Amino acid sequence: CDKRGKVSSYTYYDLIACNVVKGANADEYENLKIPTLEQALKACLEFNVKPMIEIKDYTEEGLKTLLDTVEKYGFTKSCSVISFSREALEGIRELNSEIKIFKLVSKLTDKEMKKCLLAKDMGVSFNGNNKKNTPEKIRELQEAGIALACWTVDEGGTMQKWVDEGVTTFVTNR
Repeated sequence: CDKRGKVSSYTYYDLIACNVVKGANADEYENLKIPTLEQALKACLEFNVKPMIEIKDYTEEGLKTLLDTVEKYGFTKSCSVISFSREALEGIRELNSEIKIFKLVSKLTDKEMKKCLLAKDMGVSFNGNNKKNTPEKIRELQEAGIALACWTVDEGGTMQKWVDEGVTTFVTNR
């Protein structure tokens, strides 16, 4: 958007006044604004889309508000919550046992693999373009019953590689 810095450094009113100036097809829309969660969920309902909500920063109150809003729009069983923060996802899990949660992982290092394999009720959303994230590691997670998603896959060949490995959930810009 036309502001710089951390989202957390702005008020709600600052953010709703921002103009979106970059992004997929942003130049095709005049006065494009950042949607509120409620606006985004309404659009998901209208277009029959399952939301994937990323938590960047959080408070316990914010997690409760997030879950209340998701429930209000009927997405508790069909949306996913993703985050690089294991603690945020654990907070979500403590508040709600039904919602799907995915730990975002750039590199499936040995240390990260151990953590992922121990958290059976937490899926893994891995960077599909990172060479450290090998088919062997993905198979190990699958064999352990860990739900998988793959981000940000914009090339058909990369997506096909992970489809061939059994991954069915993708984040893409295309």
